[in-house]
Amino acid sequence: MNDIVLSKYTEEFVRVALEFCVLAEKAKQNEKSQFIANMVKVLPLLYLKISIIPSIEENFDSNLETRVTETMYNEVQENISDLLGGDNLYLETFH
Repeated sequence: MNDIVLSKYTEEFVRVALEFCVLAEKAKQNEKSQFIANMVKVLPLLYLKISIIPSIEENFDSNLETRVTETMYNEVQENISDLLGGDNLYLETFH
């Protein structure tokens, strides 16, 4: 398992995931068209990078701390929703 965690595939996924998080958290600082252009590029790459990582057995006994609170999630979601306005259809699709 340690080989997978420290592999180049995992490192590449983490880099793209970080880029996605930065874009999402700073949505309010972008123009709508620029935000969409960035997300159209980073989301497929994010899915590709996670699909390359080999499967591992889940370990639910780990003591990982939760770093994202509901308040933090809601703030990012509201910022993106405000930016996209009527074009924010993602959540509606799944509700």
